[in-house]
Amino acid sequence: MVSHTARAQSTAKLALASIEGYYIGEGSYDRRNVAEAPERFLNDKMREPVDFVVLIENTSSGDIGIYRQWNSWGYYSIHFVVEGPDGRQTVIEKGMRSWTKNHPDCFRLPPGMTHAVPICFTSQEWKGVEALSAKGSKLKAVFQQEPLDEKLRLSIWRPDIQIFTNKVDSAFVVWETLTRRKAN
Repeated sequence: MVSHTARAQSTAKLALASIEGYYIGEGSYDRRNVAEAPERFLNDKMREPVDFVVLIENTSSGDIGIYRQWNSWGYYSIHFVVEGPDGRQTVIEKGMRSWTKNHPDCFRLPPGMTHAVPICFTSQEWKGVEALSAKGSKLKAVFQQEPLDEKLRLSIWRPDIQIFTNKVDSAFVVWETLTRRKAN
């Protein structure tokens, strides 16, 4: 796989960063659902640790659009490549899921700003994580968003945002230096 940068008017940089002591969410309920069934919310708390974050930096001179992770366009926009000590590469990606609500919701990332996406490989959404079990495994992130067809582009809440659709890769990082969780 060859890493490449995007066109000058829409460029981004991708990096991996370690993080300690943080947790993903307190459950999948919005405020209204919490108010209606607080005991269900408290029983559902997963408090999954964040292994690391993917940093998406807008290196262009204009705003770029980043899909939010709650919809299918953002949910599948990040995957990982693991390189084992033997040089063999394996992909870690999110598995298929069903969507009860789904539309291409995005936000504007201004020039020079960085957006952090927390990653937790202990969650059940990631497929291929077992590739990280070998000591000395290296990991890189790949970020790519699919372009919308014209009909969908006009229906999103923010049709004025230019969606970033180029592919960017981070550098490889040794898994054991990125997270507290260690390989076998």
